[in-house]
Amino acid sequence: MLHIFTTDHGADSLRKRFRVPKKSADRRALTAIDKGLSRDKLTGDLRKWVDLKYFSHEGLSNPVLWANTLWIFGFDDRLITCFPLPGNLNKDAVKQLRKHRELSRLRTQNKTEF
Repeated sequence: MLHIFTTDHGADSLRKRFRVPKKSADRRALTAIDKGLSRDKLTGDLRKWVDLKYFSHEGLSNPVLWANTLWIFGFDDRLITCFPLPGNLNKDAVKQLRKHRELSRLRTQNKTEF
């Protein structure tokens, strides 16, 4: 099982920005990795905003979008920080997450039919 750790700054940013207890930061980060969308699966203005955050932080390997939040992980799969999504991108994020979830479900169904 994959285990994700959070940096102190990552846990603090979760606590301050989203009122998440520090003890559940690792669990939330793992859920974001499992259920979120990676940068390469995003499109449009949402991708542009994620790229802006991605390229403004050195040493990042994996920005993930989940629950209207951008989760930024380092090369060692530690949560570095997270950012709330701007209000004008919320609808687009929900659409893209829903589309990705539906495609994943259809792929799973097709695999079980054969």
